[in-house]
Amino acid sequence: MKNITRADEYGTKKGAIKVEVVVTCENEFKLNIVNTHLGAISDPQKINGEYVYDTKEIKSHKNQVKELLKFIKADIEKSNLVLMGDLNIHHLNHNTKDESDVYALVGKDFLDTFESLNLQTDSVTFDANNKYVSSGHFRDSPSERIDYIFTNHQMSDKGIMPIDSKVVFNQANQVVSDHYGVLTTLACPK
Repeated sequence: MKNITRADEYGTKKGAIKVEVVVTCENEFKLNIVNTHLGAISDPQKINGEYVYDTKEIKSHKNQVKELLKFIKADIEKSNLVLMGDLNIHHLNHNTKDESDVYALVGKDFLDTFESLNLQTDSVTFDANNKYVSSGHFRDSPSERIDYIFTNHQMSDKGIMPIDSKVVFNQANQVVSDHYGVLTTLACPK
């Protein structure tokens, strides 16, 4: 387990945990799974219709991502790897792919399983109308997808591909958290 708590996040610990599982399909293979929860960026200010975030917090958040990537570097290059979790990146326009974008930070090594199968779907995992958000500290934040499941390209090369990915726990009677979940099904290699 790796602690990647930002210095400005008092009273909470953020980190990443890695497990190795053996998957049996026609053949057995190992899969490294990393789950993380990165620090939240404070509520933005809305200026001229645009959300503006604290640049110090964004820089600190980028440092968390760099620390996370350092923690899993060997796995990215040598193993089948799933990276998933609450990345808490509220400041993204997923269509621009600029240097502040989650894809610029991790995308060169990973496939976003949800986006790869849902190009025309604008689903959110953090919804300002969610009953656990609407009365809390982040009620003025934009609704966005900030939870991800990535697979590294080595998995794709071996035929371990996402075949379904969807947002779950997002129906009124199913909401269990301030975030909705992402569920991805992977196909076994042939």
